[in-house]
Amino acid sequence: MPPTSFFINNNNDSQKALHLAHVAVIGGLHLAPISSDARILDVGTGSGIWSIEMARSMPNSKVVGIDIINPPPYPNQPSNCLFTVCDATKRFPFPDHAFSFIHVCYFSLAVHRGKWKKFLEECRRITCPGGWIEIHATDYQYHRTGGSGRMVNWNSQMLLGKMNDAGYTQIQRQVYTHPLGSWSGPVGSVLRDCCKIRLNNLLVPVARFFLSPDRIIELENCITEMVEEANDMRSYYHSYTYVAQIPEDEAVEGIGITF
Repeated sequence: MPPTSFFINNNNDSQKALHLAHVAVIGGLHLAPISSDARILDVGTGSGIWSIEMARSMPNSKVVGIDIINPPPYPNQPSNCLFTVCDATKRFPFPDHAFSFIHVCYFSLAVHRGKWKKFLEECRRITCPGGWIEIHATDYQYHRTGGSGRMVNWNSQMLLGKMNDAGYTQIQRQVYTHPLGSWSGPVGSVLRDCCKIRLNNLLVPVARFFLSPDRIIELENCITEMVEEANDMRSYYHSYTYVAQIPEDEAVEGIGITF
């Protein structure tokens, strides 16, 4: 399956709203205990807003955002942030130990489930000893949705075992609940609206490869009904954050990146 950026318009205010809601739920831009001068790679940067915010909040850091297309130009983009086109499902065009922090957010659909170990090993290759990786994922399971949600849900991809296999240590897993609807306040309203846009921009294009036109119409109607039901049903979904470290005694000091 192609990376999700093929299906999502990066020049979309919904991505900014989703980013702000995500930050509100987890309580910040990141959880890993990184230094103020970290060398950061944002994999699947999408709209680029996370990279921009990290660079602004940590002016001594170096932030690189990669995706299969560049985000739209940002006014007053920080000098310590750059974007480059890169297919993250292949070998990274970076030397060993180039970064001290790898950030991966909602990228699970871009990596085939059989290639997660290889992807994580490649992330490990470009992370310096003692560096960190942080992965944010969702199981795309919407709970308390009523009948309309049953056609929308699909299976999750578990990462803990894959990270163990790839040699990461100090692996931590956090589970967050994302409410859908005004029943939980402004954040829930934003997440509900983003949910509809995301499903229509991602799930429907993928489903066109497998479903008849009549079934596509049914799916689109189910998405609309599920979102409309969200407030009465008090719907929600879970996201998972995995934080892990590269062993500090491994290999040599990172060589870094140059801006």
